[in-house]
Amino acid sequence: EEPLFVGEIGAGKVVEIPQRITNAYFDAGFELRSWTGYTPTFRADLALLGPGGESIGQDVELVGLDLEGARRAAAALRRLDGVPLQSFLRASQLPPGDREVPSVHALMEVFRAAMTCGANVGLSEPLGDAREAACCYFDALCRLVRPDARAFASLVSVREALPAIYCVEATSSFVLGKMFLRAQEYYECPDAAFRHRSFTLEEYKAWCRDEERGGEGSFDYYVKWPGFNVPSWVLDDLRGGKVGPLEAHEEALLDSVRHCEGPFYVIGTAGTDPLTLKHELAHGLYATRALYKAAVTAVLDGLTGQEVDALRERLLDMGYVDDPEIIFDEIQAYFCEGDDLGCRR
Repeated sequence: EEPLFVGEIGAGKVVEIPQRITNAYFDAGFELRSWTGYTPTFRADLALLGPGGESIGQDVELVGLDLEGARRAAAALRRLDGVPLQSFLRASQLPPGDREVPSVHALMEVFRAAMTCGANVGLSEPLGDAREAACCYFDALCRLVRPDARAFASLVSVREALPAIYCVEATSSFVLGKMFLRAQEYYECPDAAFRHRSFTLEEYKAWCRDEERGGEGSFDYYVKWPGFNVPSWVLDDLRGGKVGPLEAHEEALLDSVRHCEGPFYVIGTAGTDPLTLKHELAHGLYATRALYKAAVTAVLDGLTGQEVDALRERLLDMGYVDDPEIIFDEIQAYFCEGDDLGCRR
């Protein structure tokens, strides 16, 4: 097709905006909405596709894209040309930085392009914002394509970061968050309906959207939390069915630490952020090293009651459970990474 629009950005850089982009993941139509002086604005309508090229029901509407925003959105979508839907977890034909969950990260780039230029983003209900739309899109692909445990296992590596503390590392926060979600929330969800109980992903999503029950209004789990930590007894309960029937991504998590013996601790990190690793290692040490816990406790005992109350309120606002043991564990972990949580002395 002829391009919808041809224009220039910067020092003579020619940009073409297509009329339509269609691949295994997206069907996107672009429309020129207005052209005032030398400033065009565009509309883009995206259908997110599943097997058979059918819409999964999470359509996206972008209104008010400027030329650079439309260019960035089109470029992100075009990266998926020629990538089959079965490769949604990992597309080896793409450059290394774009290989893992490429369509989800492309959608995130489309949202960033729209927000940078102030375009309006319209989403299907019950999606509350762009972060939730990306998380639910990833869940939809997992549900429809149904990758097995081996596919998820190929996306993570495990190392013994410290004795009896094992670190599950992933490139994508979407992959890591999905693998850890039910184990993590079984361990320390602030709502008693989930903590130490069996639950489904959809039940947890409904709680996240219900502000009256303590949720935050939307489900953005896979981009909210950069790291995870659970003691081995939580994984024993997961393996034993106490959280509910296992999903493929959870089987992959359990398989990744199957070789670990005795009581141990598992942390998860996505990317290479040293502060996240330091934070999660502090959790592991607090749980597995009596001397470390005693030393940390001695330091925290120096906090005033007013300071402890302020730290507790800060952590509750961040979504942590109101459990004294977990609250003190989180305080020391944040302090270890250099975050004083607003407690300045």
